[in-house]
Amino acid sequence: FAQALGSSSWTNFVFYKQRHLSIRTMPELRTAVWYSILFIFLSKPESIEAMREERGANDLAADLAHATSTCSSLEVFHWNAASPVHIFDGMPIQRQDMPEWMYNNNTFDLGDLHRVYVSRCVAPAGPPKVFYLRPWTEDMCGAGLFTKAAESCDAVDARQKQALINDLITEVGDFEIPRKFGIEFEFVIRSESKAQARQCFAQKVEATFRPVGLWDQSCNTTADCLTEDWPLQGWVVCQDFKCHPFSKVDSDDQAITDQMWVWATDQAITYLGSKELRAKNVIESEWEDEMKGYKLELISPFNPLLEGKVGLKAAAWTLLFLQDQGVQAPPSVDLHMHVNAIGLTPINLHNIWSSYARFQFVIAEMTQDSQVISFWQKLMNMDDTKNKRVYKWLHTAATTEGSTLAFKKSNKADDTARSKYCEGYARAWNPNMYDMNKMTYGCNGKGSPVRNLQVNLVPLTKYGSIEFRAFSGTHDPKRFLHWIVFIHRFLNRYTETDDLKLLSVDEQTASDTLEEAQRAASLEQLESEMGVDMGYWRNREWLDKDPACLWKPRDRS
Repeated sequence: FAQALGSSSWTNFVFYKQRHLSIRTMPELRTAVWYSILFIFLSKPESIEAMREERGANDLAADLAHATSTCSSLEVFHWNAASPVHIFDGMPIQRQDMPEWMYNNNTFDLGDLHRVYVSRCVAPAGPPKVFYLRPWTEDMCGAGLFTKAAESCDAVDARQKQALINDLITEVGDFEIPRKFGIEFEFVIRSESKAQARQCFAQKVEATFRPVGLWDQSCNTTADCLTEDWPLQGWVVCQDFKCHPFSKVDSDDQAITDQMWVWATDQAITYLGSKELRAKNVIESEWEDEMKGYKLELISPFNPLLEGKVGLKAAAWTLLFLQDQGVQAPPSVDLHMHVNAIGLTPINLHNIWSSYARFQFVIAEMTQDSQVISFWQKLMNMDDTKNKRVYKWLHTAATTEGSTLAFKKSNKADDTARSKYCEGYARAWNPNMYDMNKMTYGCNGKGSPVRNLQVNLVPLTKYGSIEFRAFSGTHDPKRFLHWIVFIHRFLNRYTETDDLKLLSVDEQTASDTLEEAQRAASLEQLESEMGVDMGYWRNREWLDKDPACLWKPRDRS
């Protein structure tokens, strides 16, 4: 297993031919493999010159002398710090140059954990490697237990909840949301079925807004029912010139149903087990209540999409309702965000993808353990052969005829253009696999691993959107809002810019430049370029007071 994960294609260490045959969904594999290695190989090391710059006081000769050492111990530093945050010396090597930090009597502070590190140890044992340091707590750091002891279908205080949302949005700071977007929530909810979950949610929505006079007010369109105070997009519908809760609308008209949130299930979600609950210090008598529920996927309206700050508030309202109804966020749930890509060009998509890849390790530390090593949101590490192929294809598409033409969604010719682009993107991941079975590994199939990259361009064909898959499912509204706003700010900053001038050089040079830039990127650099305070992501307050985030060595027994 160490050898498999030590290859450049470590993120593919799953059986990808069948969607649910993964380490996440097979407990026996998860036990044998996922938690068998604490420090997972991510990418190749920085160059000697980059290491010399990090070390500061040491000259190149000292680095070269270190490079020819026997590597009997590892010296490791936090990869993106201008000055090393923490140095760990003298750790014995287990095998395959993997440090034996998971055992022994090592202790790490919270500030050391859930971070990416690079070994300074170079050949002959092998090149320096990148590791992710996490405790032996079953990926439960940042995961959330049920928010309610029992399902609650009662009303919430509408004015109190709206004040909370306004305060959280104010705390995030100034931002703009120029592009429409969609949200996919995943949770285990305290219901036995989809029908029960939907009925309980509907009861809560109707009871909450009856006292404020929302229902039965006059309207011409659903937009008339949505206000800054009560932005209930997807939960209120205008029908027969009156505003009604979604549960009171009985219609098969797609124009009506497309305005509502979609209730579905996701069988890739797995229930918590005893090991996960122990990691959260849950007492055994309470385990049973945490091991059941309905595996919910809740998708925001298709038409219209969420838009602007009103759309953001609508998504926040939805999360608060779910939180009050009773939801759990195990490591197997994710938060997916779609952003409207209509009007973007191949150059824009190149800029977005490459900028995200450049800051991939920074963004990894903004998520949580379950997301960093995952088949469902693959890291875009640029030493990976497949990621390189994908990037080179994006570079070619952005430097050839048609690169300045915006994607549209109005007629067959536009659909064909988006489909052709998407198929080229899907094929680049693994041309042989694609050519053998285009139906499975193309943009209309479900088997292509390229759709699981953290920036997923496959939805461009069907929905005219791009998907951001990196973040964990969370019932914490603060974490949720900070992530959604971060993505919008990221797009506002990088969609139109090619900061590294990648499109002015050939694809091989561009790929090499991006790979080097990925290893050199830092949170401070991202903060400076975006011109916003990244203090929330620097402090990572969701780690505080969570027992599963603290250091725990592997139990040899």
